[in-house]
Amino acid sequence: MAAKPSFELRLRVLNAVHDAPGNNMRERIKSVANKTFADVLSGHTYRFTWRTISTWLYRHRKNGIATLENKTRSDKDASRKVQVNQLAEAIHETLPSLAHNKVGVIPKSVDSLCVSAAYVTNTWTRDAKRALPRFFTL
Repeated sequence: MAAKPSFELRLRVLNAVHDAPGNNMRERIKSVANKTFADVLSGHTYRFTWRTISTWLYRHRKNGIATLENKTRSDKDASRKVQVNQLAEAIHETLPSLAHNKVGVIPKSVDSLCVSAAYVTNTWTRDAKRALPRFFTL
């Protein structure tokens, strides 16, 4: 995994947006996204997408300079995997709302239904593929 850019580098990027040529903010952000920035603290070079720069700028305007600091994830030591019983419960609750199909394949809409029901995390799709044969005969 690549090292995260330092706080100072993020400030330099935002300053570059302020000084960049362009008639509006979008043009300035896009011009800065084409530049390469060197982090003197770590020695790495970075290129940031316009979306990343735009997010940093929005956070800086909304909540100030403290939002640019590197933070650890709030769920760093917690398990982010879905337990099999939680997955089975989510699937059992969403299956009746799906249309029956002739092939016996569960449609991709299961994903969106389970996400909207707030049962799953990012790893749910991989776990669902492993768990489905245990719980259903299609």
